[in-house]
Amino acid sequence: MSARGLCAADIRRVITLPGAEEEQRRGVLGAMEVDDDETMKPNNKAEADHPKPIVVILVGAPGSGKSTFCDHVMRLSTGPWLRVCQDTIGNGKAGTKAQCLAISCTSLKDGKSILIDRCNLDKEQRADFVKLKESYEVDVHAVVLDLPAKLCISRSVKRTGHEGNLQGGKAAAVVNRMLQKKELPKLNEGFTRITFC
Repeated sequence: MSARGLCAADIRRVITLPGAEEEQRRGVLGAMEVDDDETMKPNNKAEADHPKPIVVILVGAPGSGKSTFCDHVMRLSTGPWLRVCQDTIGNGKAGTKAQCLAISCTSLKDGKSILIDRCNLDKEQRADFVKLKESYEVDVHAVVLDLPAKLCISRSVKRTGHEGNLQGGKAAAVVNRMLQKKELPKLNEGFTRITFC
């Protein structure tokens, strides 16, 4: 994996690590990528040596594997990454979207790439994070973990110690309610690349 860049091959390597869940491995190997243009390639040697930070917006229901994906990227990457998670943004407790945006801006100014670990299931939830593309002249990627609702519910119900406390019996209703609002991302929202897993 490059210092800050993220491409489909990197995603495949991240998800196909030993210990990754079988359905995630199967899903990403058949991933579909959509690119805006050739902006992924460095323009010169200086840019290749010191790549710009990027924003990766995870899109998926609770239980789809967003946090696990982030953990793998951060563990394998040699570049500086920050996971921005609304479940823990408030000193280890749930916070607000505004707090997520503030830490994202600070991290991009510091040259760190960021992983937006929120559900981001509709265009409105993603819009402010996509706008970071213009403010910081960075590429913005979407990684869509589009797993079956039944699987996401099963995972959410079974988990314990979840940082957002979405687990047990209440998880099924929350996942179902959130999936009713699902709107898959499109390039015309401003994404540089969208990868569907």
